[in-house]
Amino acid sequence: MVKPVTLVAMAPSGATLVVRDTDDRTWLHPSPGAGQPRLIDPDRVERAIAYGDLERIDQDFADWEELDAFRQERARRVTPQIIVDIDAFDAHDVERHLEVAERWLAEGDVDRPRKLAFRLLRTPVAHSDEGVHERLVDFLERVGEPVQALRSRPRTELQVAARARWRQLRAA
Repeated sequence: MVKPVTLVAMAPSGATLVVRDTDDRTWLHPSPGAGQPRLIDPDRVERAIAYGDLERIDQDFADWEELDAFRQERARRVTPQIIVDIDAFDAHDVERHLEVAERWLAEGDVDRPRKLAFRLLRTPVAHSDEGVHERLVDFLERVGEPVQALRSRPRTELQVAARARWRQLRAA
């Protein structure tokens, strides 16, 4: 008989997990993009729980899929929904989001930055502030130009895993 996976503790956000495997080893699974799972001393886990960094769960799951469904549901309940009123953005907000779009573009993604820039172009500040409007139009013209088909560096295993996890979290 296969011993279930035990979720020992997790961060309230659900991003960091402490899991006990079938060999009774305790593993720290950091948030996506923060590194690979690693063995952790159970005493350190107890200290993290005592300090309030982690919440004790101590629940068995038949498999990782069941554990992940629990994690996502619990995180959804304890983490408040964030509502972004993009129509209330000022010039500074637009600039910060364009910096994110620039970073996505530098990573080789074209669709997301383009969609974000078009959405920002519809904000009231883009209609009322000529500088903001010009910056968005310049960005869109640049994004519209052909992008180099080959990446200069392939994505690392960590980047691929983080991107897959992010997509999974967004789909939930």
